[in-house]
Amino acid sequence: MEVLRAILIHLVVSAAGIFLYWQLCLKMKRDNVENPPFVALFILFGIHGGWLIIFLTLQFWYWAGMASLGGLGLLSVAPIVTLGMSIYLFTNRKLSNYHYASYLASLAYVCFILAFIGYRVFFW
Repeated sequence: MEVLRAILIHLVVSAAGIFLYWQLCLKMKRDNVENPPFVALFILFGIHGGWLIIFLTLQFWYWAGMASLGGLGLLSVAPIVTLGMSIYLFTNRKLSNYHYASYLASLAYVCFILAFIGYRVFFW
């Protein structure tokens, strides 16, 4: 049963995320999106998929050092990357709905993480 949980959490969730990203890329190509935000969406899928894996690990599996490292990266490195993406996507946000949604998602992530860290620091 433990092996099945590990496979579902780490392999199936990751494969589903890659499949959904690929489908989104194909949809952007079909819609003839000018300068599609492939890299930004890949990073956003990775970040949100990482949080999903951490949540599922907390609920259904054993916490490990790799989960701690992943969480640390999602709390420290990912906000810097998404801040840079939101600055870059700000100029391109009017190209398509995909650009605008990527811009909003990256900006919302930065705001959420800053609010979370501020809450934890001031109300610990």
